[in-house]
Amino acid sequence: MNGGERGATAERGQSEVLGTVLLLGLTVAVVGITVALGATALDDSQRTADIQRVEGAMTQVDSKASLVAHGGSPSQRLRLDPGRNADLRVDEGAGSMRIEVETENGTYTNETTLGAIIYERGDDVIAYQGGGVWRANPDGARMVSPPEFHYRGDTLT
Repeated sequence: MNGGERGATAERGQSEVLGTVLLLGLTVAVVGITVALGATALDDSQRTADIQRVEGAMTQVDSKASLVAHGGSPSQRLRLDPGRNADLRVDEGAGSMRIEVETENGTYTNETTLGAIIYERGDDVIAYQGGGVWRANPDGARMVSPPEFHYRGDTLT
């Protein structure tokens, strides 16, 4: 009965160890999958929050630039924080605008470079250019905030 037992009692001892190992293995696998999926969801949430924050900040750039352009303030300050895994830069040569005015005395043409403040994070790009805020990603581009153009007498702003 001591070391040489065979039958149901001896097999039951092995099945308890095997069951415990399988249960622990399954638990570790489930926890690992949960952590992996949770990390991906958290990264997506952080990316969305950063993009929305930057869109709001770029709209604020427009508001503060309008105050200066319309004479409401001689200068304005604004802090832009790109956040994690992102780049914020100024491209002075980005885009141009051409204005033509036809009068009885001829045509006046003025072309000016717009420049842009550009935020990039992965495939997402947000830019402030020409008074508007624009967002682009692999799905396409859209206007977040339209540029303002006003014609008052002899002045186009």
